[in-house]
Amino acid sequence: GGGNLTALRALRTFRALRPIRMASRAEGMKVVVNALFQSIPGIANVAFVCLLFYIIFGILGLNLFMGKYYFCKDVNTGEKIDANWLFDAQVNPMFKYELNMTYKADPITKLWCQAGVNGTTINYPNPSLRPSVYLETKWVNPTDYNFDNIFASIFTLFEMATLEGWLDVMYDGVDATIEDQHPERDNDKWICVFFLLFIVVGSFFVMNLFVGVTIDKFNEMKEKQEGRSVFLTDEQRAWVSIQKLMVGVKPLRMYIVPENEIRRIIFDFVNNDQFDAFIMAMILLNVIVMSMAHADMTMAWENGLFYANSAFAIVFLLEAILKLVALFPRQYFNDNWNNFDFVVVLLSLLSMFVTFFMKGTKIPGLNLLRVFRVTRIFRLIPKAKGLRTLFQTLVVSLPALGNVGSVLFLFFFIFAVMGMNLFGKIKFQDFLQRHANFRDFTSGLMVLFRMSTGESWNGIMHDCMISQECWYVNKKDSPYYDMYFSAGDPELDGLSESYDDGMDNHCSPDPYGMAAIVFFCIFVIICAFVMLNLVIAVILENFQKSSESEAATVGRDHMARFVDVWSRLDPYSTYYIPAGKLTTVVGELDTPLGTRGADHATKTDVQNIIMSVDIPNHNGKVHFYETLHALAGRVAGLPLPEDEEVKIRGKIKDKLPTFTNESSIPKYTAAHYHAALYVQAAVRGFLARYHMRVKIAEQTGSDVPIDDNIDKNQRIPTGQNSKNGKVGGDGSSSGPQEGGGVNNQLAEKVEADTGSKSAQPGNHKDLNHSSG
Repeated sequence: GGGNLTALRALRTFRALRPIRMASRAEGMKVVVNALFQSIPGIANVAFVCLLFYIIFGILGLNLFMGKYYFCKDVNTGEKIDANWLFDAQVNPMFKYELNMTYKADPITKLWCQAGVNGTTINYPNPSLRPSVYLETKWVNPTDYNFDNIFASIFTLFEMATLEGWLDVMYDGVDATIEDQHPERDNDKWICVFFLLFIVVGSFFVMNLFVGVTIDKFNEMKEKQEGRSVFLTDEQRAWVSIQKLMVGVKPLRMYIVPENEIRRIIFDFVNNDQFDAFIMAMILLNVIVMSMAHADMTMAWENGLFYANSAFAIVFLLEAILKLVALFPRQYFNDNWNNFDFVVVLLSLLSMFVTFFMKGTKIPGLNLLRVFRVTRIFRLIPKAKGLRTLFQTLVVSLPALGNVGSVLFLFFFIFAVMGMNLFGKIKFQDFLQRHANFRDFTSGLMVLFRMSTGESWNGIMHDCMISQECWYVNKKDSPYYDMYFSAGDPELDGLSESYDDGMDNHCSPDPYGMAAIVFFCIFVIICAFVMLNLVIAVILENFQKSSESEAATVGRDHMARFVDVWSRLDPYSTYYIPAGKLTTVVGELDTPLGTRGADHATKTDVQNIIMSVDIPNHNGKVHFYETLHALAGRVAGLPLPEDEEVKIRGKIKDKLPTFTNESSIPKYTAAHYHAALYVQAAVRGFLARYHMRVKIAEQTGSDVPIDDNIDKNQRIPTGQNSKNGKVGGDGSSSGPQEGGGVNNQLAEKVEADTGSKSAQPGNHKDLNHSSG
């Protein structure tokens, strides 16, 4: 009956697989699970390669250690007998030793050990040096590892490949002598070569193939998910990445300079680079001071740290007050970093208040308040490029890590439920104890998490394989109550299997421990070698993307500079600036987007950049994304395949201006605008010079000098209004102001003269119909 119940219990564990169905309902989990299933062929190939190496090293292990791991055990202590201590020549001159006092005890053999099964006494000639020793000995083989057959060899090598307990196996191999002889310490040190060679080949190389297969399959799935075309060149891929990077940027709402003179002075002070550097230095010093705390501090040291931390808290409080005065709460709390600083300052003040006024009082959570002060160091992230890249990698990885984590928790849930059903009643031993067991669900989760890090997973597995001395007597009136025995022991006669009035089975589900081997090995392969490697794959991929974006022709730094320059011209974050301000934008952008940092850059270079791109002119204004797309496209833009165009257009179209009908789409570009301004300026200059000549002629009474290029019949009389601007009698003129509309006739003439410009990345029509 007990065997049938055990079999039914094992079958019942398969119900724990039901939660896998929920993976099909969550898109993120579905991607990860599909990646796992598609990794199975690759993982099977890696497993086959691992098996080949394990067989090779297993056969070597058979020839080197078969039957040699046996040892003589002291039954009372459970420890291996130390022959050098037991037969020490210093206390027993009858044993062999040499004149130089170097000594080697006679080897302990299997026959000698088996002779002491019922107990043996070793008497020493001088009881004052060592009294007699009573031993009960037993000739045993290590239960956790050996090389007695090929299966045991492969299993031992797999445990070693996980780097868990491999040193114990190696040291026992070094002590091994010959069959039927007790091990001798450091018998053959050169045997370490075998174990070290296996760790290098079988663990560092072969087992890490799981990492390579998992990451490769993940990247392949990622490319399919993103629909990355194999026909794109490296330059086209870079242009696609740049356009995707644009989606994540937006203009910032800048601080408005206050009109009040005192507030303006404070505003300039707190927004000064030197003030920012001072605050950063204070943050670093504060972290150093907080790290100087230690156990058993003297009162003077503790008071010194308190006053130092209080001084830093006051400095940060003054910073917050000055910024609140300069910006007022509405602007101050619009900045997330200001919100972060304000919360930390409040928590620091609360911690300081509690420490000062409530000394000796145990306040729950006080240490947590103090820890929050350390978080100020996060303010250094935006200032350091390397930290920014790592932090950006972490932030970008969070969604994918969430998907992997959810699938990992799903596996933990499944294995925890299966572990409760299979090993929930196993007897506590060395590794399976109150801190690591499957008695309840939370304990199962904790032990699985521990095992996923590789910590003592094989020890827990071997404890779950127990088949001897695991029947627990729970009959209270039995003389053997609360004791364990093996199945068939006479002490169990007359007792029936019961949970509370007889004997209870606390053994492994099967007598050979196969259930434990399958359960734990599958868990280690799936969760430790595959799932955790997916975490590595996600982080590596996003770190590579972050590094590539930093080193790209138009990288994250270039876009951050563009946002900074644009935001100063658009402090309210309207996404529009006057078209005439493009010269300022291009002039302050770093190369290659602009001319800042270029050798001998002139206004002509700025105008050449503006004339070379098509930025739609929205009634004298230009849009944030259209401008950034055009400037980046001038540097890295390339034609893309139609399918890639559609994907990119779908990602960026929501960022662009929308129009109700075709007629509202801009007909002219910023290049037309600036060309018209130049033509307008030239016409104004010509008219001014012409009327100046007329005034000179009127004053001197001579004929008006006429340009040879102008027909005499087309002379413009003094005082007549020009279509491009009013011409006064003094020769002055007024034309379209910066940011205003351009005269239609003049714009049409400019368009006719310049001809149809070739489409460049950044043209509004191109963005809505073609991103290339």
